[in-house]
Amino acid sequence: MVDEAALRRPVGTGEDMRRQFTHLVEMGQRRHVGIQVVPASRGCNAGHGGAFTIASLPDSPDVLLTEAAVEDGTTDQRGALVQAYAIFDRVRLDALSQAESLEFIKELAEQWKPGQ
Repeated sequence: MVDEAALRRPVGTGEDMRRQFTHLVEMGQRRHVGIQVVPASRGCNAGHGGAFTIASLPDSPDVLLTEAAVEDGTTDQRGALVQAYAIFDRVRLDALSQAESLEFIKELAEQWKPGQ
């Protein structure tokens, strides 16, 4: 899940941007990779509270990593995980589908072609 604003922020050269978008599209076409863009037109959503990652492994409890400006944190406490899953589900409802997201990223890549 990625916010449109993160995709539109220029980092590096135009060629760097185009290559990164092309790479995202290639990776997003793999069976085990899912990429969804949350468009700016959806406005503020539950994900604006901060980035987090949920790690899941077979035969191990899920672990939540929260990212903060000052200090990151990890926990396997059920309450925090339930909240994170709920936020993720709400953000996913605002996101474009996988196919729409990859098409959106392809369009962004085109904007970075030389002469565009």
